[in-house]
Amino acid sequence: MKEVVQKDAFSMQSQLLDRVALTYNDQIRILYCLSNKATVTIDDENFILDEGNILIINEGRYYQISASPSSLLCSFTFDPKMFEDTIQTDMFFIWIDPYKKVDQHIVMLKSLLNELIFYNLQVQGDNDFFKYSIFFKIMDFLDKHYLYKLEEKNGYSNGDIRAQQIRAYIRDNYMNRLSLSQLSQELYISEGYLSRFFKKKLNRGFLSYLNDVRLYHTVADLVNTDDSITDIAMKNGFNSISGFNQLFKKKYAMSPKNYRKKYKGNQTPKKELEVIQNKTILFLKQHKDDLPKINKNSHHIQLDAQKSSGFRKNWSKIINAGNASGLLEQRLQKATLQLHNELGFEYLRIWNIFEIVDIDATNTNFDRLDNVLDFMIEHDMKPFFVLGPKPHVLTIDTDNKLVNMQGKEAFLARELDEWTNVLIQWLKHVKFRYGIKEMKQWSIELWKPNQWDNIYTPDYLNEWYLDWLEVTLNILKDEASEVKIGGCEFVIQDNEKMQNEIQTIIEKWKEIDFTPDFISIADYPYEQTVISTCLDQLEYSLTLARDYFDKVFPGVDIFVTEWNLTVSNRNVFNDTTFKGAYIIQNLTTDLEMAEQTAYWVGSDIYSEYSDSTDVVFGAAGLLTKNGIRKPSFFAFSFLNELLPYKLYSDKNCFVSTDRSGSFTILMSCAKPFNNLYYNNNGNMTRDNYNSAFLDLEPVKINLVLNNLTYSQYEIRTTKVDNNHGSILDIWSQLGYYTNLSVEDEKYLNNMSIPKLTIEKKTVENKILKINKLIEANTFMLINITPQP
Repeated sequence: MKEVVQKDAFSMQSQLLDRVALTYNDQIRILYCLSNKATVTIDDENFILDEGNILIINEGRYYQISASPSSLLCSFTFDPKMFEDTIQTDMFFIWIDPYKKVDQHIVMLKSLLNELIFYNLQVQGDNDFFKYSIFFKIMDFLDKHYLYKLEEKNGYSNGDIRAQQIRAYIRDNYMNRLSLSQLSQELYISEGYLSRFFKKKLNRGFLSYLNDVRLYHTVADLVNTDDSITDIAMKNGFNSISGFNQLFKKKYAMSPKNYRKKYKGNQTPKKELEVIQNKTILFLKQHKDDLPKINKNSHHIQLDAQKSSGFRKNWSKIINAGNASGLLEQRLQKATLQLHNELGFEYLRIWNIFEIVDIDATNTNFDRLDNVLDFMIEHDMKPFFVLGPKPHVLTIDTDNKLVNMQGKEAFLARELDEWTNVLIQWLKHVKFRYGIKEMKQWSIELWKPNQWDNIYTPDYLNEWYLDWLEVTLNILKDEASEVKIGGCEFVIQDNEKMQNEIQTIIEKWKEIDFTPDFISIADYPYEQTVISTCLDQLEYSLTLARDYFDKVFPGVDIFVTEWNLTVSNRNVFNDTTFKGAYIIQNLTTDLEMAEQTAYWVGSDIYSEYSDSTDVVFGAAGLLTKNGIRKPSFFAFSFLNELLPYKLYSDKNCFVSTDRSGSFTILMSCAKPFNNLYYNNNGNMTRDNYNSAFLDLEPVKINLVLNNLTYSQYEIRTTKVDNNHGSILDIWSQLGYYTNLSVEDEKYLNNMSIPKLTIEKKTVENKILKINKLIEANTFMLINITPQP
């Protein structure tokens, strides 16, 4: 089989393979095995690809393929220059271990490749902007998860770095006169050393390597252009046409003229194309669960109304309220009461509790903290305390830089004697004031710094944190054994440094004989400070957390004490209908993995500053600063309407029942982001945010409920879309006017409600059909009640 040479920025081909001769590779090439298996040799190393395996061939490497005639490989190629322009260096490589255990990243990459293959079948090989967007998303995913920079600080040898320098230099200069002497001067090494280095690290001599690069490009020009053979040879660095002909014939066993005649315009036979297409479709059908939502625009669901199972409503108990000082303000008290009364949140998660405690050399006054606790207890709410120097604010500014502020608690935690004194006094004080019966309902979470906190230092564990942790836990065990204690707001990422930190803390727990009542994690779609392309971030983090912590503390409760799409409180998506659909999609897929999840954050008041004079300003709250319900609020309201037993769930539909004839159906359509979103680090404006989605196509859901008991039902449909329940869109109808009166705000509040429709349906043959079209980034609740 001839290897097709492509010189586009990116391309893909599916090919039935028997053999590809030893070939120079000028691209970043992904090989994806769709049928049978193949052996791929890269330089001197062999790799066996089974069906579903992925292998990366980097630029400047030699490869060959051996397989049975029925093997099908899909090849995706990317111009390495496109990566270089983004990461500002050519010293990199991309690598996926084909033998590594399948993890979430591999699953997601396969999903993207499957999406591209599927779409390519639909458009029959034509290129369009949508196809390019998928290519860019794959590039972004490779960059985020599988790209390694060749730098000494990352542990790479001088030999590895020099080999890449040689490959990059020859790639950029092969068309010019180039000699071993010239290259040695460029690298500041001797010719003799460079000659030996070539044979050792690149498996061939300098001239052999250079000629292969030049021949590779002449082949591409022969089959893709009408230029004369002489012009092609000269353009690609050969200064003698006779020498070029001789080298070409030796390499390809035919003259350049005959090669062009044989392969230029040569198309794959129709019969072979049909075989390729059939094999590809079969592969996609067998892996249909890996296809992303974009290819699932129509759902046909048939359910037996009598077959259901229980599930956990793990979103409904805890909400993040913010710093304890905020609850001294009447507005925030009013907002938390609204969240408690209308959404049922029982626990308010608060931190920096000692910020509002007056401490001096002789006295400690807890009056203001008592006022906060009195307010909670009086209104049947319970505290979920965070102990530790948690930042007042963690957000991203307009330049995409993480910003946080520390207060008194950060300094108090570093002074162990003073911290010990205050903590013991406070625990004795609340035990006396509120009693053990009340305290048994409380929770205390130990916090730890993460790499984006300004209190974080590389040696923070040994510098102060482990001592603080040991002292704090020993005090809690002695003075507050009746309270649930856990920690430490871990960030679960595929990051060796973070994993080592978690392991060090667990070892400290074991050393002091502490078993947590719960493990807490924080989840935002970031890897350090870079936005992750993970499509199901909450589910992914919980899967990793459950897999890890169950081995250490079998069956331990896992609380997600913070989660959101973004840490930024100036992100327009926080105010959109998409955010509500996103919340529903995430929370209905992690039901069994987390005991509790606590959304970040309850009210926009938490992030209100001098630049937040608008009605909405991109803050993460469920309520605006003036108490107007946002689409994210209605998402929780709809989730709370779900009945106790589950009939069915997928990413667009959740069906529940009370087993007494009533049903509740929650439908949502959160669209995935395209590369524009990632290139802009999630920063979009309220006028252009819709351009950040991969598509805006609606999803059609055809649902059939079988085996019903009653003959007539009332169906109430409540919908949140751009015209109903969306404060941002209602405000846009007022031209985003900022100078609003109290009456104007009342108008916005009254208009920003979901749309309700009511109908009655008569059931025939015990079957009820529900057909709905869910617009992009919207959601709806359907309550079905029998009418005896």
